[in-house]
Amino acid sequence: MKSRQLYKMFRIVAVGLGTVSICVLVCGQQKAVPLDRFGGVPIPAGSVIHYFHVDKIGNRWVFVTPEGNAFWMFGVWNITTDDHPFPTGSSPSYTQRVTAKYGDSNLTWGPQQVRRLKNWGFNTIGPYSVSWVTPTQSDKRWPGDGSQPVKAPYVFLENFSWYALTNSQNFGNRPVKDLVAGVKPGVLEYYGGNFPDVYDPAFDVYVRGMLRNDPASLATRNSPWVIGYMSADTDNMWGFGAGPDFETTPPGHNSDHLGLVVLVTAPTQTSNSKLRMAYTDTEVYTKNALVNYLQAKYGTIQALNAAWSSNYTTFGSAGGWGFGTGLLDESGTLRHRWIGKDTVSLHDFNPGVQIDLNTFLVQLSKKYFTICRTRFKQFNPNALYFGVTTLGAWIAPPRKEILQGAAGLIDVLATNIDPANQAQIDFVQKNLGDIPMIQWTGWRANMDSDMFATPENTDYRAQGKRAMAYTSQVNSMWNAAARPNGVHPFVGLLWWEFHDNVGESSNWGLVSLSDNAYDGNEAVREWGRDPWGFVTGGELRDYGDFLSATRAAYQQTYTRLQNETGQAMVVSQPRH
Repeated sequence: MKSRQLYKMFRIVAVGLGTVSICVLVCGQQKAVPLDRFGGVPIPAGSVIHYFHVDKIGNRWVFVTPEGNAFWMFGVWNITTDDHPFPTGSSPSYTQRVTAKYGDSNLTWGPQQVRRLKNWGFNTIGPYSVSWVTPTQSDKRWPGDGSQPVKAPYVFLENFSWYALTNSQNFGNRPVKDLVAGVKPGVLEYYGGNFPDVYDPAFDVYVRGMLRNDPASLATRNSPWVIGYMSADTDNMWGFGAGPDFETTPPGHNSDHLGLVVLVTAPTQTSNSKLRMAYTDTEVYTKNALVNYLQAKYGTIQALNAAWSSNYTTFGSAGGWGFGTGLLDESGTLRHRWIGKDTVSLHDFNPGVQIDLNTFLVQLSKKYFTICRTRFKQFNPNALYFGVTTLGAWIAPPRKEILQGAAGLIDVLATNIDPANQAQIDFVQKNLGDIPMIQWTGWRANMDSDMFATPENTDYRAQGKRAMAYTSQVNSMWNAAARPNGVHPFVGLLWWEFHDNVGESSNWGLVSLSDNAYDGNEAVREWGRDPWGFVTGGELRDYGDFLSATRAAYQQTYTRLQNETGQAMVVSQPRH
């Protein structure tokens, strides 16, 4: 009990500091590190341009706040309520529990979660978060001018690539077709993802319309609190995940080659039963773009056949998709000798096919990122563009052609690689260029959480082990440096996710489904009070401490930033 009382005293001190400063221990004494209102630590020569941007201090990339100070992102995804009952259908949901705790699941709950996150060492609101925690939310029931009472910087996801498939809210002129849906069963390794027909003019129309009319997007326009935007969830961008150059963790999660998807997808689609879509314009524009590229390169079908050892009779259709002899008829089901079975690395494909699909993939990647960047900068020119939620996945980078197509078009790379793997760091820089990066981060410890009944969905057995993994990850990110230039690319992380996930039966959360923090004090059986007077405890078991590690990592990183920025000057022009 004594240690818990001391811990609570420390938390009360930390809460009192708010965003003005953080406390660190230097030679056993407290030292205040002053922060600006956005959470930035003062640097000697920051660029004050009144919005978030990225810059270099010496050989280290950093975010720079609108006040010109260095900022390292500690963000959290999916800060939201949840109506799923847990652990049984008769038990209250997270939403019901927080309503009982705070009196609501919006006006009081929202700002309070931002306060808690700051106290735990987090400084950024991540994508998929509800508006009640975002800095751009307003409500006349809040005091003063009705703006969000507790603000933190924000990264916003505008998921064009998913919503364009159904022309959601009629932001476009028609739905955009899904390339993966047009591939016959049995051709690819995996069919759970999507990829929009980005060469269809309707895709650009939808992106423009969504940015012009989406109320959530309009609320973020020109806000100094908005760091930047993402344009898709990688789950909806099959082919942008892990490439073949590195093994995933666990193995077997490498994405199919997106160029192959284009080659074998249907040249027309009349409907999509899964999405309940019917198409008036049936052309699959991306497949035609591939054919046009090959025709421009080779001139004649005979020249293509010589390069591929193929026997197509025309660049167009001759007999119908899946049956005919034209290039447009290619479906991957006839098992042509020039098309192998390895849909990930294409190692058993004819070398000419590999070369052309890789080259087209660079163009396809560039097409997608050009459209998204152009439209983001049209409507909010100062905000950073992060690309998709993660380029790469399962602790492995995407294939090099995707990175090459994105080069010069994204301001910050959102990824999920191994920051301790030198080969991965160098691979990204070689193909994408010298660019700052943020890392998707998350682990589960089901046995030491309110998910203890589903131990199969876990990474560790205890919150303490999860804490050690977090500390190690942050240290690896801080120390990571690309060769040969020695630049430190990581500028932060986004933790998945705020509370435990009922649908995935997984302890991803910082808090339990009873809204208790995994700090060794709240998520326990004994009832108590948090520093703001809200009830804690009441869990079925006593769970361990994860959040001490997040506080310590935050404090250590900002102490490092202060020490490092006090010794170096900004040497590059800001990117935005």
